[in-house]
Amino acid sequence: MFKRFGRISALVVLLCIVLAGGVAAKEVTLRYMTWGQPIILASMRESIAEFEAANPGIKVELILPPSGTDYYGKLDAYIAGRQMPDVVRLEWEDVMRYASAGALMDLGKFGPDSDDFVDAMKTAVTYKDKLYGLPWHTDTIGIFYNKTLVEAAGIQVPTSIDEAWTWEELTEATKQAQAHGAKWGLAFGDKTQFVRSAIYQNGASLYTADGSKPNVTTPEFEGAIDWILELHRSGVSPAAGWQEIESASDMFKVGDVAFLVDGSWMLRHFHDTIDTFDLGVTYIFRGKEQAQPFGGSLIGIAGTTKHAKEAYAFADFLTSKAGGTKIAQDINFLPVRKSLVEEGVEYPQHKEAMKLFGEGLMTVPDILVNEQLHPAHSQTLSILEDVLNVAVAEQWDAAKTCAKIDSEMTDVMKRVRR
Repeated sequence: MFKRFGRISALVVLLCIVLAGGVAAKEVTLRYMTWGQPIILASMRESIAEFEAANPGIKVELILPPSGTDYYGKLDAYIAGRQMPDVVRLEWEDVMRYASAGALMDLGKFGPDSDDFVDAMKTAVTYKDKLYGLPWHTDTIGIFYNKTLVEAAGIQVPTSIDEAWTWEELTEATKQAQAHGAKWGLAFGDKTQFVRSAIYQNGASLYTADGSKPNVTTPEFEGAIDWILELHRSGVSPAAGWQEIESASDMFKVGDVAFLVDGSWMLRHFHDTIDTFDLGVTYIFRGKEQAQPFGGSLIGIAGTTKHAKEAYAFADFLTSKAGGTKIAQDINFLPVRKSLVEEGVEYPQHKEAMKLFGEGLMTVPDILVNEQLHPAHSQTLSILEDVLNVAVAEQWDAAKTCAKIDSEMTDVMKRVRR
């Protein structure tokens, strides 16, 4: 997930610019802005080639900001320069921000089969009852583990979602793994999703019910943060991995970490790169309740594009049943169409593991979906990550950490229009 920086104040300017002009082109060449690891980009390029073959006269130019750069900052710069790409890949939490600024096109006039989208995904691309994006794929997290070490330690992992470990059971399992040779018990490849899981599982929320203020100083929120910090204080989890001084996934691959919280998209990578131990996957943990976040992305169209019909044809091609099946099979993503969920995707490998991730996705709580649509949500996620990085490094307690999160969220939310 790309780092985001404060950009709220620029949106008013962007709105004026967006409405003033668009991308000029002499021929139908669609500019498509996206991101991704090499395996994702390879799949995209195959899809582009198929689309161009089926649609003579339409070419698709890939726009790929350099890895490690601020993707959304670059997109904002394109908008400010009146050069917004015709088609853009976005994350769910960015739909409201760009739709409310007038940067995205209402897709209702094209008559998409929106009833086939999974309800949570349809909600995520809807703003003021209008559809501003086509869901492409989703994903969620699970617990990868060093099966060789875990079995040698006599640890019994959950085999059904009903048996998912509680926080206490997960912590005990990690300590047992450390007692049998693991340097670290638990690390986090996807920190944001891990934190969100803990928050909602503990009955907490990020915003007040009316969305006007942060809600991060409650006992429930503080309890979730305290568990995260205690994992590091107690030596179960590596601070270096949390702060990305070292890659958590690399630490896992070399056998230093027994359990790793990460996403379904890492299955193939781990399968291809781990050869010193057997790989296992189990369900994400549960707190007071089971609550699992979802990730993924959607395809949006610039409100200023001069090639709306062609842009929609490309977006529809990517997100169709065939397109959804391809990206799911190629990357180990999960489908966002009800028809594909019902029929099932025939994954070339890791079928049982993908079924496990799919089951977890069914526990996404309504409050998580609704809060993900908050216009300050992308900034909120950055605040959570940045503050927790400092809290882990400087060994803050939960109260101080939550107070800092509250202060920074309050500053951001004062500048956000609802």
